[in-house]
Amino acid sequence: MGNETEDRQKEKTNARIEMVIEMVAEAVRVSILEEITKHREKIDGQMIAKRYSVDIAIAEVALRKLVKEGFARKFDTYIGAVSMSPAEIIKLADDRGIAEGILFRDAMPRKSQIELDVILSVICNGLRSKTRREFVYADIKVFRLMYGHSKNGLRPSVYMLKRIYHKYDYYSWGSHDVARKNLLRLREVIELCKSSKFSEAQGVLTYSIFESSYATYKEFWNKLKIRTSNE
Repeated sequence: MGNETEDRQKEKTNARIEMVIEMVAEAVRVSILEEITKHREKIDGQMIAKRYSVDIAIAEVALRKLVKEGFARKFDTYIGAVSMSPAEIIKLADDRGIAEGILFRDAMPRKSQIELDVILSVICNGLRSKTRREFVYADIKVFRLMYGHSKNGLRPSVYMLKRIYHKYDYYSWGSHDVARKNLLRLREVIELCKSSKFSEAQGVLTYSIFESSYATYKEFWNKLKIRTSNE
């Protein structure tokens, strides 16, 4: 009994630590997205720990998480923030479209009706989200359910897609309208899969990726114009 209690306590402690790490990482992501932290600006564990009042160990793990997701990388002798231009977002959409197309053709025809119903349930719950983060995480969960057991799980396309997926969603889902439209498109994709219309479903998915990237492209240029005119 004592060991079980200790194990549960450890699980709760680890869960709390993971939550704090994600909260810190999320704060830095938003800072980069909102251009508070500029492109190539140095970010390290000490800076993060001081800014967000957390232990240095927490800050270091959060930083590694951001590097893995593509929000930070090494510049010469330091790790700095990575922002994206509108053109880079379009390129990211191209990369995602190619990689996801390969996975889709392999994974989705193998899904059972029960598995598709589970994915559909996640999408419907995601449509009730209130924040960008909730929308993004719903989409990432759908991604895992769609492709997590693909026979191509070790192919380079899968690694590339996992690397860009999180960052792409944060940039392309800058508004609730875009986020909602993306999830509605995903719902349409899964409903088509339930009817075994896989080619049509893949077409809808690919169109959705490029549609959201174009919307983001326009949003970024509009922000740039406003900022330039104010200056």
